[in-house]
Amino acid sequence: MGAAETALAELVANGDRVWSARAGQLAEAAIADTLAVGLAGLSEPQVGIARATLLTSAQPDAVPTWSPAERYPVSDAAFLLGVACHSLDWDDYMHPMHGHCSAVLLPVAWLLTEQRDGSGADLTDAYLTGYQANYLVSQALGHAHYRHGWHATSTVGTIGAAAAAARLLGLDQQQAGHALAIAASSAGGIRANFGTSTKALHAGFAARNGVQAAQLARAGAEGSADWLLGEHGMQPAFSGDRAGDDAARAILAATEGSHGIETEWGLVQKPYCCCGSCHAAVEALIAVVERHDLAGSEIDRIDLHVDPIVPAIMQVSLPHDQYSARYSPTWVMAVAATDRAAGPDQFSMAALGRGEVHRLRERVRVHVDLITSDDDRFAGRVEVHARGQRFIQELRHASGHPRRPFDDGMAGMKQRVALGIATSAAHVTGLEVALADLATMPRLRALGDQLRRLPAR
Repeated sequence: MGAAETALAELVANGDRVWSARAGQLAEAAIADTLAVGLAGLSEPQVGIARATLLTSAQPDAVPTWSPAERYPVSDAAFLLGVACHSLDWDDYMHPMHGHCSAVLLPVAWLLTEQRDGSGADLTDAYLTGYQANYLVSQALGHAHYRHGWHATSTVGTIGAAAAAARLLGLDQQQAGHALAIAASSAGGIRANFGTSTKALHAGFAARNGVQAAQLARAGAEGSADWLLGEHGMQPAFSGDRAGDDAARAILAATEGSHGIETEWGLVQKPYCCCGSCHAAVEALIAVVERHDLAGSEIDRIDLHVDPIVPAIMQVSLPHDQYSARYSPTWVMAVAATDRAAGPDQFSMAALGRGEVHRLRERVRVHVDLITSDDDRFAGRVEVHARGQRFIQELRHASGHPRRPFDDGMAGMKQRVALGIATSAAHVTGLEVALADLATMPRLRALGDQLRRLPAR
């Protein structure tokens, strides 16, 4: 087994279970945020489609989801909850990975922790193990992986899911290495499916495949010792732009530093329900509209200045459903300017019938002329032409980025909105209290039972 692959297997099987206080705090924030977003996502159409493909099970090892009267094999349950957590495109992501960690990791870690009657601390430990595996693999794949068209939520995310599952299943180092190798063979997901209902399925695929990889390894399946950096391993197959020795050095160097979630490119939380590449621009636009109290009908034109990567990701010109709307830069700008918001309501099918937003969308111009670096590639500058004037605002990072993290008020507001979609207002406060104590909860199942008793809104 190569040094990089050994380091990853060692992390999973024998890694220190005492993480830094900062890593723990960030994990707790991410878990609470993703759980709220996932609960809100349970009623989304993609989740209904995914649910229709599953068979409920009365087997003793079947696990409940976050909904009442639903029990599935754990891999199927992970698939369903992964889809739910990513269905609103409101879940966090990690820049080095170019993907969404928590939407994949939380379902896996939650379900297996509940299955073994574990604690909130067990959940956090498995989550951080999977997160770090994602971070280290991302050091090997670099930016080229995403540039070539892979969606890392589903590719790299599968490795993290396998790491989290292997941790909770108690695999030894050799078995953990096999689990990661098996996961690499089931990794997939292409950016061509952005703006469709399949994008949310990517998180579900990764969660399911990661659980199955760990289960297969526990049952005796074996994989290559050089699954990541070998001649025909994941790195040369999925990226190919970096020499194996350089990739190995990057992984080993990263194991000696801070946990990936703590880095300046680590946890990026999302204030808006659309592609994260436009969030800085959305925030800048809302600031202009609010500062000058502009109505959408008063706006003559919006000029959006971004890095070329933004329209390369957000390629939809005229949205036709809620999925494509989240990947249409003109729709996102128009609805954000009109409503001074970009939450779930702004990307519903009902919103797409609003003529005033479509009329403003036609007055949005996208310019790929903003000078950025890898550190601020998602920066945005907006120029709003209204009342015979030009109002300008530029942001290099949106709120929720490690450079501009959510404060408690912003995090709490997002959580309340998401929970309010999932259940009645009378139950939101109790859930907020429970989520605040999640890390010290002796039995995660108690919170799971509370979720399954929630009345639908």
